[in-house]
Amino acid sequence: MWDEDIYAKRPFILVNDNGYYFDEYNSKLSEPIIKNPTYEELLKTEITNQIFILNITQEKELKYLSSYLPVFKTPVYMLRIIRQFITGATKYNEKEVLALAEKDNRYTWLTLFVYGRLFRKCNLNPSYLFCTKPVHKIWSAYDLSKVNSVKVKKYLDSNEEFNHVLFLELAFADLMGETAESKAVEMILENREIAKADISQRLYISLMEEGMVYESEGKLVRI
Repeated sequence: MWDEDIYAKRPFILVNDNGYYFDEYNSKLSEPIIKNPTYEELLKTEITNQIFILNITQEKELKYLSSYLPVFKTPVYMLRIIRQFITGATKYNEKEVLALAEKDNRYTWLTLFVYGRLFRKCNLNPSYLFCTKPVHKIWSAYDLSKVNSVKVKKYLDSNEEFNHVLFLELAFADLMGETAESKAVEMILENREIAKADISQRLYISLMEEGMVYESEGKLVRI
């Protein structure tokens, strides 16, 4: 395991290119932790048994310290992430996440599913998953330009203001196949009226809460 490989060695550097993702490791450490020191501070520091945490952009500091210490980066494991959301999780199980999305907190679970499929391709920083409440708000912070799937790309290339409900329903459809929700979202984006009876209650509630539609004579109309 990554933990044992690193913790067997002292001192060392963790290159922090994943923001808060290192916090779960830091909480286990008893050694002095020096976070993001400047080059000038390092010149005055006696290297004993410390653990240095650097941002990937601290090139000068990294070059200096790496002359003396081993350097480690932490990979992104979906299991480490999913444990924050599913108590007692022992593996990352997409089917379990999708089953939860059908019950409650749909966009939290769809966020985890879509993130799990896209994070390597789009280099998505997992920090936001840990510090953004509610978690589906992370999507407006990411550069999604590398997502080239049909429905999402068309949406992102439009002049639409970004909305996580629309994005997640379209992303899910691109990954798993067209759904009733994705069809309804596409109709809304085309400014077509939808009969309330033809849309799922969960999407209806979400769109109303987001202030994207209003109801008129049994139809949903784009605001």
